[in-house]
Amino acid sequence: MIRIGDVVFDVVKPCSRCIFTTVSPEKGQKHPAGEPLKTLQSFRTAQDNGDVDFGQNLIARNSGVIRVGDEVEILATAPAKIYGAAAADDTAKHHATTGRKCRY
Repeated sequence: MIRIGDVVFDVVKPCSRCIFTTVSPEKGQKHPAGEPLKTLQSFRTAQDNGDVDFGQNLIARNSGVIRVGDEVEILATAPAKIYGAAAADDTAKHHATTGRKCRY
């Protein structure tokens, strides 16, 4: 669970990317090299199910306005999802060196 400004959110699940990220909205054609999904797969493929995650799905528990610069506060945590072989070390280092609050 997180709070951004005065709004509290449940962190529901990672948001996975699909093949549609490779299709140009202007031309309706697939990128010949499968980008940007190919690049995302190289470092955001989940070890547990193979999904390519890039973001989080949240559900707001209350209404409110979120503004640039609002504080983001972690209210509850869960075990980190592991991505790729090297990601396990990177995730552990990140969690060990970051604080519980930040601004975006």
